Amino acid sequence: MTTLTPSQASSLSAGVYAVLTPELLKAFYARYSNLFGAAPKVINADTGARLVNGESSFAICARGEKEYKNDAFFVFRGTTGTNYGADIITDLRIGVSVSAGNDLVHSGFYQTFRSMTAELGSFIAKHPDVTTVHCVGHSLGGAIATLAADWVNRTLGKKAKLYTFGAPRVGYGFKGFSNKLTAKLGNSNIHRVYHGNDPVTMIPVFPYSHVPNPGYGHYLPYAGVVINPKAHFIRNYVSSVGGASWEQLRRLPPLTLSTTNVKQWLKSSSPANLNDSSVWEKLNYALAYVAQAALATLQPVFVGTLTIADQLAMILQKGLTKGKEISGWVFHIIRRLMQMLGMKLLEKVEDLTTAVIRLVLNRIINKLAEDVRRAIRSLR
Repeated sequence: MTTLTPSQASSLSAGVYAVLTPELLKAFYARYSNLFGAAPKVINADTGARLVNGESSFAICARGEKEYKNDAFFVFRGTTGTNYGADIITDLRIGVSVSAGNDLVHSGFYQTFRSMTAELGSFIAKHPDVTTVHCVGHSLGGAIATLAADWVNRTLGKKAKLYTFGAPRVGYGFKGFSNKLTAKLGNSNIHRVYHGNDPVTMIPVFPYSHVPNPGYGHYLPYAGVVINPKAHFIRNYVSSVGGASWEQLRRLPPLTLSTTNVKQWLKSSSPANLNDSSVWEKLNYALAYVAQAALATLQPVFVGTLTIADQLAMILQKGLTKGKEISGWVFHIIRRLMQMLGMKLLEKVEDLTTAVIRLVLNRIINKLAEDVRRAIRSLR
């Protein structure tokens, strides 16, 4: 199996944004004629959620040629600044759905993907000799590509290779979708590229997780550690990967987290800035630690009016009942977040209520959501 280079994958992720008419589709096809065989097909997907509805050119299917002659390509478009209303709601929609492999995944992403499966399946049915499908995408397109890779492998019985740039988290739970997809495809067939300060890659927060898991993907630095909307731009991902190989891009993120150093950070009174991307990594680690210590299994309760903040509040409230060590973690998580929000700090664990936990988590998650909206609205 031939693997796309970082340059090829990022270029495809960028190029699909321009495909809005048949003429532009022809131009896209001509640009990548070294990869594609028969003319690609545009897939239309409903990207609406709740009361906001939108429909746009969302994906391209293409048959490979030359060294890709037994391959197909699914290239998914991400969110755009010009049509951000429907897309943002899809990005930030809270809830879980059951994936092709009976695992829990982000509902908004899954419903968008499900609206394309009939046409994706029809395309592959017309090319029965295809053995491998390359699933490629940026931003929301990366989330959809992740679900597509799982579906291609489980439902169509084809090999899948996954390439994402600046994608949000998709899988729910400790060892669910993300772990199983990593095991099915193998780490070598999953290429998650992300800038450490791209806000879109930070959502949704725990209990959602990235693929590969375990694994880090390909971390790329971009203009410091402060959360930066420009870190999400696909053109900046194209620039960051340059002409490097996947092996050259493979590196650990600069922040190595452990129970010890995260606990020290939580207890510290030193200033911390919510615009520092490392804060979100530490918070995610701390939430995962408490959840795994407090709960034998993680059951989804994302129904009705419950939000991710409600879910996390329930997890942390459960942690308060699990002895001095875990309740101490919960106390220090909330206290640290209150410090960063400029709120009056609690003095003891006994002062920590579900209402306080939910209030703090809502404010934190809303802050991150606004960073994501800003990043998407500034896309051009």
